[in-house]
Amino acid sequence: MKRRHLSLRSRTSISQKLPTDLEEKVTPFKQFVTDLREENEFNDDFIINMDETPAFFDSDTITIQFL
Repeated sequence: MKRRHLSLRSRTSISQKLPTDLEEKVTPFKQFVTDLREENEFNDDFIINMDETPAFFDSDTITIQFL
């Protein structure tokens, strides 16, 4: 591993509580985005999801990373 400049990394757990007013925040934002799309005539084909999603291969807790 050292020769190939690899390192083992353990997945950490991040725990957060959702805000109590989540629905009150999400609903107006969703409506704002919908209105903006309709106003500017954006086609659904031009909307994509850009979230970062971790990928773990064959392990639930350990990944290998290049240094």
